[in-house]
Amino acid sequence: MRAGIVDAISFNTDGSAEAVVDWKSDVEPSVNAIDHYKSQVRAYLEMTGTPRGLIVFATTGAVHEVSL
Repeated sequence: MRAGIVDAISFNTDGSAEAVVDWKSDVEPSVNAIDHYKSQVRAYLEMTGTPRGLIVFATTGAVHEVSL
């Protein structure tokens, strides 16, 4: 069984999930950390049936898009 907590999900006007958003506070994330976060968001996409994920680094404003 997989479990996780999604920070936010945006929805289309038809009610279907459009994107999972995962906020991070890292100032200078390593490549390994970013890869780990991408894996985490892919799991959220699989669990929710959402096609698109965004990792948003709140301290820098950097955004990494994730898809299945």
